[in-house]
Amino acid sequence: MDSSITNKIQKGDFCSDKYTNASKRIKTTSLTPIFTCPNNGNMLNLKVGLLTADELVYSGALRKQKGSNIQTYLNNNVRFWTMTNIAPAATLFWMPDLTYINNGNSISAFSGRAVINLKSDTLYTTGDGTKDNPYVIK
Repeated sequence: MDSSITNKIQKGDFCSDKYTNASKRIKTTSLTPIFTCPNNGNMLNLKVGLLTADELVYSGALRKQKGSNIQTYLNNNVRFWTMTNIAPAATLFWMPDLTYINNGNSISAFSGRAVINLKSDTLYTTGDGTKDNPYVIK
């Protein structure tokens, strides 16, 4: 990767949410996603992480019932893993063909959605951060 790009990325804390109540928060009708890490011992300090199931719900994806949540801007008809574990070998993932969040065996071959943290002095040239007008980093 171009060093001018990697020099703009800094390590950040990512919540692996190992086996806490993610399934209850996301896979029930109560649908109560959170932006905090329920157990700080699950924090990973990395340069790159994955989207969490909670963040996916905040984007518009719902788990209430199949077929009810095609509204998320993240839906590009590709299955992808989240960073949210619900059991030692099970992780939540997005299933756009059935439009819901499900859990599956972590050995399945799906995509991932990378999440990075930019250094505070990173500038952008255009964009407002929306789907149709994303930021363009200098």
